[in-house]
Amino acid sequence: MQVEALLIKNDTWGYVSGEIPLLEEGTGTEALAAEARRKVWFVSDKKARSDLILSISPSELKQIRGCETSRDIVFFDDTLLLWEKNL
Repeated sequence: MQVEALLIKNDTWGYVSGEIPLLEEGTGTEALAAEARRKVWFVSDKKARSDLILSISPSELKQIRGCETSRDIVFFDDTLLLWEKNL
């Protein structure tokens, strides 16, 4: 509950929940705008990922070592259960 509240407060819950997906790369004239939106997505997702990492006990961090996005952390094996305990 506390982690979800923190993510909502920081406007990053959508990255974790999947409501704000990573956009596909654009083509042609839309390529630059699409790339700018993707950069914003990566910055915001890293903020969400950081909040999640800070909410996980140090002994459990090794489980998520290879996770690249906040959503990867939430849905990595048993980590979802560990994360839900903090919701």
